[in-house]
Amino acid sequence: MIELLLGIDIGTSACKIAVFNKQGQVIASATETYPVYYPKKGWVEQNPNEWWEAIVKGIKIVLSSAGVKKDAIVGIGVDGQSWSAIPVDKEGNVLVNTPIWMDTRARDICEEINGKIGEDEIFKIAGNSFLPSYSTPKMLWLKKHKPEIFGKTYKFLQSNSYIVYKLTGNMTQDMSQGYGIHFFDCRRLNYDEKLAKEMGLSTELVPPVYECDEIVGLVTAKAVGTAQITVTSIENYAFASNKSLVSIVIPNSVTSIGYNAFYRCSNLQSVTLPNNIQSIENDTFYECTKLTNITIPETVTNIGNSAFYNCNRISSINIPN
Repeated sequence: MIELLLGIDIGTSACKIAVFNKQGQVIASATETYPVYYPKKGWVEQNPNEWWEAIVKGIKIVLSSAGVKKDAIVGIGVDGQSWSAIPVDKEGNVLVNTPIWMDTRARDICEEINGKIGEDEIFKIAGNSFLPSYSTPKMLWLKKHKPEIFGKTYKFLQSNSYIVYKLTGNMTQDMSQGYGIHFFDCRRLNYDEKLAKEMGLSTELVPPVYECDEIVGLVTAKAVGTAQITVTSIENYAFASNKSLVSIVIPNSVTSIGYNAFYRCSNLQSVTLPNNIQSIENDTFYECTKLTNITIPETVTNIGNSAFYNCNRISSINIPN
C-alpha cells in the first residue's frame, strides 16, 4: 500500500496543508485563511481556535482530493509561526487570544527584566535577546495585566504546540522554537528553573521539550471525527526510547503495531490497546520498566518474543483464551 505524509504549516495569514508521498512529491494541497486582529497600537493577536477551524477545513479538502486515501496517511508533521504564548487550561481550552510575533505590547516588561536580571545573563542561557516579540515577555504581560487569566493558565503553548494538542491531546514544546522562551537553556536543551523563577515564572507553565522529528502522540478519536484523519498502524520503533511518554490510548482504527514500537519507553505507565488488534509483536514493550497498566483485548492471537521483557511492574496480565 502507498504511504503518504500530511504536512501542516500555521502561517501568519493562512495555514497550508499538503499531502506528500515518501519521495517528497506533493499529491494534494490546500490553503485556508484566518484574520489578524489589531485591538490597540502595538497589539497584534490571533485566535488559535480559528487556526484549528481553518486546518480542519484544509485537511478535509486534501483528503478528498484524487490520489489521496486517508488510511494511507502514516505520519503528520506540524510547523508554525514562532513566539506565540497561548494560555490554555488543563482541558486545553484557549483562555484568550494570543499575541503573535508582531506584537510589541510588552516593551516595558522587557526593560524591567533586562534591568533586573541583566541582558548578558539572559543571553548566556537563552542565546537570545529579551525582546517583546518573543514568548516570555508575553507570558509576563499576561501575569501583570490579566492576572485572572494567568491564574487559570495550565500551560503556554506555541502555534504548532496547540495544533499538535488538538490532534493528539498531548501538550508539547518543539525544541526548534525553544529559543523564544528565555528560560530555555540553548546548551542543555531544557528549561532553567532558576532563571524562570528570577523572571517570575515557572517551568511548570510550559510543556516538555521534544526533538522536531520525535513522535509525540497519535491522532485521537476526537480529532479523527473532526478532521477525518484515520490512524491505521504504528510502525516499527515508532516511539522507541521516548522518555516523555507516560500514557497512551491507541485508537480502535489501529490494526497493527510494529515490533519495538514502544522499545525502552522507560516512563510509560499505562497503555490502552485497540479492541481489534490481533498481534503484539516481538519486543513491543521491551524494557518499559514503569508499565503497570495494560489490558490485552480478546482479539489478540499472538504475543511475540520478549514483548514485555523487563516490564517488572506488571503484576498480572489476562491472556485471551
